[in-house]
Amino acid sequence: MLKTIFVIHSEKDSDILSSLIMAYEGIRFKETDLYFDCVNIKNYANLGMDVGEDIKERIKNSDVVIAIITHNCKKSIWVNQEIGFALASKDRIIPVMERKVMKKGFGFIHSNIDSQLFNDDKIEFDRLNIEFSNRYGPMMKKPDIIQPQVGL
Repeated sequence: MLKTIFVIHSEKDSDILSSLIMAYEGIRFKETDLYFDCVNIKNYANLGMDVGEDIKERIKNSDVVIAIITHNCKKSIWVNQEIGFALASKDRIIPVMERKVMKKGFGFIHSNIDSQLFNDDKIEFDRLNIEFSNRYGPMMKKPDIIQPQVGL
């Protein structure tokens, strides 16, 4: 069985997105494989497609939505709109939040929520492992601690 995970992120956080995808490459939860879907708005520039409608469809059709919350999100209108749409159309989104953003506060949507926290120098996904195991069954292989990768 394949489950689609839509990842909301700032284009400036492609290293974190890359680390997330690499951490779950080849991982199964019982009989469930995860597929990480995301959008790079730059890819739409010459296609003549309605980016907003495509993103909304992807969020609606996903099984789970993860939002990568960093200092870059504050400046991204797209990230905030995607989070708002996901909150309105899904029962829950899973935030993956930079610790220093959590300490500074970010807004009512991002406060007092059960988040996967990370530091710049070390990204672990233990809370996501628990979330996915609760939803889909036991993890067949534990992901390693991944150092942030540059670019995507």
